[in-house]
Amino acid sequence: MPYDDLRSFIDRLHKEGEIIDVKFEVDCKYEIGAICRKALWTGGIDRNKALLFRKIKGYDTPVAANLIDSTRRYFMALDLPCDTPRPAFAEIWEKRISNPIKPKVVDYGPCKENILKGNEVDVSKFPVPIWNEKDGGPYITLPCVITRDLHTGALNAGIYRSQVFNRNTIGLLAAPYRHFMLGASALKAGDKFPVAMVIGCDPSLYIAAAAPLPYGTDEIDVAGGLRGAPVEMVRCETIPLEVPATSEIVIEGEMTVGEMMHEGPFGEFTGYYGEEGKRPFMEIKAITHRNNAIFQGCYEGRPNTCDSVLQILAHEAEVKRKLDGEHKPFLKALSIPHYGTMMLAVASIRKQYDGQAKVIGHAIVSSFPTARWMKILILVDEDIDPYNIEEVLWAVATRSNFEQDLELIRNVTGNSLDPSMPLREKENRTLRHCKIMIDATKPVRHDPEKPIPKECMPKKEIWDRIEDLWAKCTTESNPGDSRGNK
Repeated sequence: MPYDDLRSFIDRLHKEGEIIDVKFEVDCKYEIGAICRKALWTGGIDRNKALLFRKIKGYDTPVAANLIDSTRRYFMALDLPCDTPRPAFAEIWEKRISNPIKPKVVDYGPCKENILKGNEVDVSKFPVPIWNEKDGGPYITLPCVITRDLHTGALNAGIYRSQVFNRNTIGLLAAPYRHFMLGASALKAGDKFPVAMVIGCDPSLYIAAAAPLPYGTDEIDVAGGLRGAPVEMVRCETIPLEVPATSEIVIEGEMTVGEMMHEGPFGEFTGYYGEEGKRPFMEIKAITHRNNAIFQGCYEGRPNTCDSVLQILAHEAEVKRKLDGEHKPFLKALSIPHYGTMMLAVASIRKQYDGQAKVIGHAIVSSFPTARWMKILILVDEDIDPYNIEEVLWAVATRSNFEQDLELIRNVTGNSLDPSMPLREKENRTLRHCKIMIDATKPVRHDPEKPIPKECMPKKEIWDRIEDLWAKCTTESNPGDSRGNK
């Protein structure tokens, strides 16, 4: 069953022991961020817990953070078994994405329980954290930003870092290639572009909004497909957009094309501060929210963080979904390790002929928009587990001849937040970088003058029956105390 709203998802997390209620008072200036960081580092990518801060200094609104920051909770958000294998998830993703469900517009929803306009508008009434020491100010880190593409007419939902400047002004970081900006490109300087910012909703909406879907895709339809039921939407009060009816907080506003404000810096998912600069902003026209609203956010910074799960799992699945029929059967699995901040990927392939690895590799690095993040691609044979970095590094070290197996792909669009991107590329907004592809697969046809050595393993018939032998070894190695107690 899909979740009705954020609250029903939080109820599930409580039931599963996946969330910690923080009942002592905390300050939204630095303290929430520090506790989130501690929880992520202590628990790791698989064992960290979500957090619900009940008492915020100076505020009545609680803060829910890091809700989808583990693979286990991501699968819960999609009502899947918590131990779903990642390669199997790619197939589930493709099936659900291929069956989008249109939203249902309703007359009223809980997000309309409180409606603030004019002088009542004040986003600072909510506890927006300052997450890291050098952040330029309070940041809404998990806004589901909804716009209407002026070219296609489809709704677009994306997640963009959003700095709170004052009671009615919020900054938006959106690179020129992001769908938010492409959708507004039909406008000229001075034109108004409606923007709705949703904070706190059914997790499937966040998953759809973070996914690297093709330009023109309606993420609200996709969220319907992911949850198996239409998303109920209500019309905004002041702008011609619809938003999820059960949202905790909705901020309605307009972006004026060509007008900029100084935004940043901000501690980004790369683990470094994203640069400050002149960027678009929205002027708030109205705020609507539920009674006893919950503010939802997530900590950004050095992995693991929200992006380590929320974006990566969808990126892995989308690459495989987008490969054409010729290459798709030969890609066995794609791993985007969380510590590589989406810039590192490992592809396990079934190779039939020499040169095929690079052909598949080029197809992978051409799978936009996912490939924009990807900077290093390692190709390995299907006997190598792409999720096991030790096996991957062994393959790179022993199967790569860099004279022929290393390839540079220059001057292609990269990620504007890549801390290694030359400053001139960021200043010019060209945002180009260089990708590297490493073929760590064995040749199909061996060179008779330099044969590939055989890999060393125990005798096969012995290896096939070691489970019983190993159980006997481990039992005998722990005989207990002198009285036979274990």
